[in-house]
Amino acid sequence: MTRAAQFQRAAVNSIDIISGVETAPGPMAVPHPRMLHTIIRLHGHPIGDLVCELVDDIDVLAKARDYAWSHLRDEIEAHLAADDLTMPESPDGLDGLGTDCALPLDRIGPDAPSITVALATVDNSAACIRTVRHILRSDYPSFDIVVVDNAQGPTDLERRLRESVSDPRVQYVHEPRKGLSFARNCGIEHATGEVIVFTDDDVIVDPAWLFAIGSTFAADEQVACVTGAIIPAELETPAQGWLEQYGGYNKGYVTQVYDVAENRRDTPLYPYDAGRFGSGANVALRRSALDDIGWFATDLGAGTPAHGGEDLDILRRVVTSGHRLVYEPSPFDHEQPVRHVQGEGQHLLGDDDRDLAQLADLVERLGDVLDDGRLDAFGRFVQEQHLGIGHE
Repeated sequence: MTRAAQFQRAAVNSIDIISGVETAPGPMAVPHPRMLHTIIRLHGHPIGDLVCELVDDIDVLAKARDYAWSHLRDEIEAHLAADDLTMPESPDGLDGLGTDCALPLDRIGPDAPSITVALATVDNSAACIRTVRHILRSDYPSFDIVVVDNAQGPTDLERRLRESVSDPRVQYVHEPRKGLSFARNCGIEHATGEVIVFTDDDVIVDPAWLFAIGSTFAADEQVACVTGAIIPAELETPAQGWLEQYGGYNKGYVTQVYDVAENRRDTPLYPYDAGRFGSGANVALRRSALDDIGWFATDLGAGTPAHGGEDLDILRRVVTSGHRLVYEPSPFDHEQPVRHVQGEGQHLLGDDDRDLAQLADLVERLGDVLDDGRLDAFGRFVQEQHLGIGHE
């Protein structure tokens, strides 16, 4: 059976097992979904997810409570203990616990940092404007948005922003130099916030997104970077399903702290395995830390021959420079995953027995293109140890 035959369309939503509030990233756009991918929340905090068959009479709340009771009991007990609440005797008892939380996601203290959201976009005006509108729904006390237009030709985005989003907190800037890193660095240049948040032009942010980011920075002045979960807004095509099945951008629902001191991981590649730290559609950095470690590398990222990697590079530099990075799942956003696989990605998502050989071939050709100095020790280690490719 091929992967395309195995794939079943899934609707995406979230539900709070205390309040019963159910939300979705947008209208039910997936036609005739067979499955339901539900993010399980407790007092707003995501603690896990449930994938189940979507039937006509499904009781999502009951199913989520039963699943959480069986598979996420430790997470429930820890959260309720922090709230000074007693663990109920059954899943039905979750209904009477109330909505008060020791760590509410919609409140923040006086030490909240000011935030600039830097949003890079290319020829995607409609989606970009939707993202800006979602961000502006936040009640966070001090934030603004810098929209960086990286289009190479004439664009109507500035006019459409003025007509659609009349808000002084939104600033439009054009960056003519091609590449996501140039665009993000332009966002840094025009940012006014103590913290700069980077996201994509096709995301739907959670209402508590900025609060969760700001709270994490306010809680520890040593934190230089905060990343968050990235959850698909839809699972309609096989390519979207494969992305989630073989990795995705969600790093889990447990807070993780990374540095090179007491929070160092005892693994051979740490901290060069930067994929564990987060992904570029949900990254926040202190401005002071950016000025210390340097901005985004302009030879990496979309719009360059590398096609990406600028996010992992800067996350790795945060940690190797001695700063602290926190992956906090609560500030999550929904991203529109790529709907179809093209180019090299299509080759890599072929039959199972061909994947490794094709990946090895791609890495070998990368070595032929780049100078030895451009392939760091981590890249050579992957070639030699994992893929069996010697590097002359």
